[in-house]
Amino acid sequence: MAVATAVKIRTGRGESEPVATRRSGEDPHFFAVLLGLLHEARFEAARRIGGEMRARGVDAAVCDFLEDDLIEAADALADLEAYFQEVVESLDRPAPSPGALSERAGDVTPLDRADHLHLVLTNLRRRLLQVAGRLAAAPPRRLGPEPAAYQRPPR
Repeated sequence: MAVATAVKIRTGRGESEPVATRRSGEDPHFFAVLLGLLHEARFEAARRIGGEMRARGVDAAVCDFLEDDLIEAADALADLEAYFQEVVESLDRPAPSPGALSERAGDVTPLDRADHLHLVLTNLRRRLLQVAGRLAAAPPRRLGPEPAAYQRPPR
C-alpha cells in the first residue's frame, strides 16, 4: 500500500474502515535485522568470489582488491538503504514530525556515502577489467577430475 493511500485511510479521507500499513504490525527492528542479514550475505559472497578467482589463477593482490571493493560497495549500499528506510519510516506515520523530517533532510551522510559508492564503483569496474584480463590469459580450467594416464589393458 502506498504511503499516501495509508495516510488518507488513517485520516478518514478514504475508505470507511482504516487499514493498517505494512509497518504497523512489524517488529520495529525487523528492517535493520533484514539489512544486516543482506549485508552479511554480500560480505560472504565477496569472500567466496575472491577465493574462486584465486582458484582460477587470478593474482592474489587483484582478488584482495576485488573483495575489498565489493565489501566497500556493500557497506555504502547498506548505509544508503538504512537512510532510505529512516526516511520512509519518518513519513509513514499518521502525523509526520517536522523535526524528524528536517533532521533527515539535513543529514549529509547519505550524500557522502553516495560519493564514496561512486568512487568504489569506479574502482570495481577497473578491477573487473583486471580480472577479465587474467581469466582470458589463464589456461582453461578443467571441470571434473583429472584424466587418468593411459595404461595398456592387461593381456
